[in-house]
Amino acid sequence: ADGGRSGRGAMRFANGDSYDGNFRDDLEDGRGAYGWKNGDVYAGHWKNGGRHGKGRLTWEHGDEYDGEWKDDRKHGRGTYRFNCEDLGEYKQGLR
Repeated sequence: ADGGRSGRGAMRFANGDSYDGNFRDDLEDGRGAYGWKNGDVYAGHWKNGGRHGKGRLTWEHGDEYDGEWKDDRKHGRGTYRFNCEDLGEYKQGLR
């Protein structure tokens, strides 16, 4: 029975998201990069359509998680970097 697309390929979704990487039985599997319409990007390993293994998620606003994933969730060792810009008025050291 045909399980769907397998191998390397690219998909552009109607909602503006995109995926470029490996597929297995029509699901993201292996190495690949997924870009969301809002500018967030995940590049790394996939398993059965979910983030799994080593990968980096970069949010549109600049925060980034680089580390291990399991079942589409951050799991294991990783580094979260914040891209903070704190603008505001200060008076006597207080905001």
